[in-house]
Order: sequence, then structure tokens, then C-alpha cells
Amino acid sequence: MRPGAPVLYTHAPTVMDMRSDDVSEGCPERCLYYIYCAQICRYYDIPSCSVAGTGDSKSNDLQSGIERTAALLSALLAGYNLNYDAAGAINGVLTTSLEGIVADDELYGYLGRVLKGADFSPGTVQESLDVIARVAHTGKSFRTERHTKDRLRQEHWIPSIMDRSRYEAYEQAGKKGMLVHAREKAKKILETHRAIPLVQDANKKIEEIAARSSTTCSPGTSSRTWSSSAGL
Repeated sequence: MRPGAPVLYTHAPTVMDMRSDDVSEGCPERCLYYIYCAQICRYYDIPSCSVAGTGDSKSNDLQSGIERTAALLSALLAGYNLNYDAAGAINGVLTTSLEGIVADDELYGYLGRVLKGADFSPGTVQESLDVIARVAHTGKSFRTERHTKDRLRQEHWIPSIMDRSRYEAYEQAGKKGMLVHAREKAKKILETHRAIPLVQDANKKIEEIAARSSTTCSPGTSSRTWSSSAGL
């Protein structure tokens, strides 16, 4: 209608489970929908946004992990400009889990590292080959080299709640799985986090907007129906 107008095409395709007539948020066909929708957006050169990462599981279990990861990875690799997700949402986006939010944050970091890829620029490759040549057959380890330590910080993603330890260490630590670590981290955040203060005069401006909204709401209408002059 108006060439050049800012547009972000956002969509959340769903699939009906033919056995129950319920919407399925975690089926593989939904992954395909995202891939095809992304291709349409690229064809028409329209900025795209997916709403992937949801599922049908009622808890943070294996099913939830499979559904969320499959949908998110499909959308990310499909090439969306923006990927929006309801972190911690389970039960078809009808329930939110606090430890699920923490687990999703871990998943986002994991997938973000995949999207980042590896640095294969000529300079980086040559530096790596020089290190190998310097330590090969000398009895030394490349892990003590400064180059390795510097690149490690850039290339190696370190999880916060996933467990990579050997079984003996895992057993000694109480056999805590990822969900337990996520719950502990969620509780710690709730107990210790302090929100960043709003910028100066922000509270005053918010109160002014709220005051205008309360005075422009038409009598007898829902509190969610606001006049266009409300500024919301």
C-alpha cells in the first residue's frame, strides 16, 4: 500500500491435533511452517519475526526440551530477522514456569553460539597453525598458549546450569539435574536481583500517562478500551 513503510511480519502458525481438535504448539509440522514462512518473507523482501520455542508438554521434561529446541532451531536456521519467544511457557503457552525461564535462557545462549559460527578467517587459521607447529612433538600442550586462552574466551560457550562434569563429580555434587539447577538459580535471582532504576523523571511521565488514560476512558466501557488521546 505504501512502499517503504516499516513492516515486521510476525506470525505464529499452529497445527490442529486431529485426534482432539486442540492446537499443537510442539509438533514437527510447525517447524516446517516456520521454514516456509521465512522463505516467503525472503521472497517478498519483508523483515520477518517468528514466535517459536513453545510446546505442548505440561512440565519442563524431555518432551518440552525436544519441542522447544526443534522449533527454535528450525526458525533460527530459516533466517528470521527476529525470533520472539515466550520464555518459560509450557502447556501450550497457558502456563509459565520460573525455572523454565532460566532453562530457556540457557537454551538461547546455546543456540546463539551455534548461529555465531566459527571464525575461519585466514589470519585466525594461520595463527592456530603456528601454535600447532610450535607445540607439536615437544611434549607441551596448546592449552598453555596465550593464543588458546584468548580464543577460548571468544569461541567457547560456557553453560550456567547444564552439567558437563564426569559422573563421579556429578554424583558427589548430589546428582542435581538441569531442572534442579534452574530452580535454584531462579530462586537466587528472585532473592538477590535488584532492578535497574528507571531514568530520571520516567516515573513522573508514566504517572502522567496513566492519569490521562484514566480520564479519557469512556464511561461504561471496559478498562481495556482507551480513547486514542490516551497516548497508549
